[in-house]
Order: sequence, then C-alpha cells, then structure tokens
Amino acid sequence: MNGYEERILSELKAVVAERAAAPDAAPEGRAARRRPGRRLGLGLAVVAAAAGATVAIPMVTGGGEAKANAVELRRDGSVAVYWREWSHPERVRSKLRGFGIPAEVNFLPSGKKCRPGRAHWIYDGSADAVFGTIPKEMAANATLIYPKRLKPGQTVVLDVWALLGKDDEIKSSVLTPKVAQGPVGACVVVPGGPEVHEDWAGDGPNTVEGPDD
Repeated sequence: MNGYEERILSELKAVVAERAAAPDAAPEGRAARRRPGRRLGLGLAVVAAAAGATVAIPMVTGGGEAKANAVELRRDGSVAVYWREWSHPERVRSKLRGFGIPAEVNFLPSGKKCRPGRAHWIYDGSADAVFGTIPKEMAANATLIYPKRLKPGQTVVLDVWALLGKDDEIKSSVLTPKVAQGPVGACVVVPGGPEVHEDWAGDGPNTVEGPDD
C-alpha cells in the first residue's frame, strides 16, 4: 500500500470513528447487523473495490453520450466502467460481455438487496485481484476489472445502489463488486440492502456480506 492509499484509508477510518461516536449515528436496530457497516463520506476517493466490499462511488453526469455509463478497454488489458447514470444495467452487462467479461449488473433501491443464495461467492485473494486499484489520474467514478484474472466459470457481479432526487438526479451511490463461481441466479429484490443517503452511504441494518448473500 503506497502513501496515497494509506492516507485515504486513514481518512475513511476517521469518518467511521466519527460517525460511530455521534449520539445519533446509529438508528435503533442497526446493532442487529452481524457485520459492521461502512459509512463512507462521498467526498473521499475510492482507492480500490475489494470483492464483496460496499464502497461509495461518486457519479459524474453530463449531456448526451457523456451521461451514459461507459465501459472502456485500457492499454494494460483492464476494463474500466465509468458510472454516470442509474439506469439500463443490461447495457453495462452487454458491454462487459463484449470485452470477454461474464457479468451480471443490478441497480437496486436504497435499503433493498438481491435475495441471498443466488450464487456461490468467492472471498479470497483471487477475487480481490479481479478488481484493480483506481489510479489517481483516472476519474473517481470508475471501477476497474481485469478479465484475465477471472478463472473459468467465474462471473463478475456488480450491484449498484443510488439515492435519486427529482428528475432522477443521482444524489449518492454505492457499489458492491463480487465474483461468483458457477451460475448466478436472477436478482429477486428483498429488504435489507445498503442504505443510501445524501451525506453518506453504507450497509443497511440487515445487510450481511457473507457466503449466503
């Protein structure tokens, strides 16, 4: 981990500690989670998206083609997804598959998630290596995927949550990147997913990021 990553990690820890110490930081029922949640300030850059980790992502909007989610092949063989809108997940999936990445992409409302049991998730170093660290020169709303690091039969699954304002303006968003071994079932939406608010985004009161999710 270089100095830049250490600084960002330190800032993230400070945000978590500050919110945990606040009297109104955790609504009643949040303590029922089996796994501590992350609440990330939206002004902080996302250094890396580890497999299964819920991370905040800024959304960059523009006009025309600049507003659409973009998927690009980079010179080092990685594929970058630039998140700009909260619509048409099938287009992102199709673009990823066009670059040889078996992928499933879901856009979910705040507080909801896909019903557990849809896939067998990989939680080891090989899964983390599939998602790369975002270089400083790249836009912070990107997700990096390395297709050659996927093993046979594996699928990249990207679940994205957003809080929408009027005219479907994206106010806040989070992403959970995962790698599945074998088939991935359809996303049946149920309660308990990450909560997304204007000033922070993180795990919901019933969110469990484990082998059954």
